Amino acid sequence: MAEISTRAVMNGITSTLRGAYPDAVISKEEVTQGMEIGAFIVSLISSDQAPLLGRRYHREPMFEVRYFGDSDGACTGVADNLSILLETITTPDGDLLRGTGIDWRVEDNVLQFFVRYPYTARIVTEQDFMETLRIQEEERYD
Repeated sequence: MAEISTRAVMNGITSTLRGAYPDAVISKEEVTQGMEIGAFIVSLISSDQAPLLGRRYHREPMFEVRYFGDSDGACTGVADNLSILLETITTPDGDLLRGTGIDWRVEDNVLQFFVRYPYTARIVTEQDFMETLRIQEEERYD
């Protein structure tokens, strides 16, 4: 199991989308104008972090996948498909993550699909060890 990061989770989402929709434009950046029908935008909305024992943290990033359809019905069909596709994703390092809190809505032919991927992160820090310590003892009799 490799170290999981929010970037790895986003790459797992986009990889899953590319596998299911090979001809679609899939972007990780915000585009304000000119999105073509059938395009996806994947964005990080928020992320929670809670400390665990040691240098471990429970993280729960929330992502939004936006799909630009030609009708509300087409967006609803894509939402049903994404509910199954994004239930579990594989990160580039091969870790499987299960999506939770799946929620979606359609407005003006745009699907807004929300999903969280909880994982445990371990912060690796280098430790400075002491050098060799020599102890010399002698007995005293007074």
